Amino acid sequence: MELALNEFIFHHMIDPKHSIDTIVLLSEIQRSCCKIVVNDEVKKKYAENLKGLLGIQEKYFHNCILLFLNQLLHNTEKVAERNYPNRLDDSELEEHPDAPFIKAALASSDKTLVTEDGRLKELLESKRLGLKVRTPTEASKYLRAFRVLQPED
Repeated sequence: MELALNEFIFHHMIDPKHSIDTIVLLSEIQRSCCKIVVNDEVKKKYAENLKGLLGIQEKYFHNCILLFLNQLLHNTEKVAERNYPNRLDDSELEEHPDAPFIKAALASSDKTLVTEDGRLKELLESKRLGLKVRTPTEASKYLRAFRVLQPED
């Protein structure tokens, strides 16, 4: 299973309304066979966001949360590099700030993008790209159910 995660994972780390949902999702990714799909642009955006969080970590959250996120995003068993070979056919999507994440989702085996951006979800549904768009809570529930169905090793 593969998921593309847009930048909400970083913004939610400092948002008390959403931080628990994001931590639950990241924990489910860690516990399951799921991988986070990245491409070169996504890796660059993740690195920038991690650097920004390092500068404010003590003000907003316990250090272990950032350490967990950092380790997860650098775990070669949990990160899959997938490059979408082309520009997006739709110029509105190609120029969208989340285009790298859309491309990562399109390149993933599960064609799933996790985001809290309702407008992005509506846009992607209207474009009929075949992407599944889930909120962090929906993705967590899906991963939990998938993990329960998997046989024990």
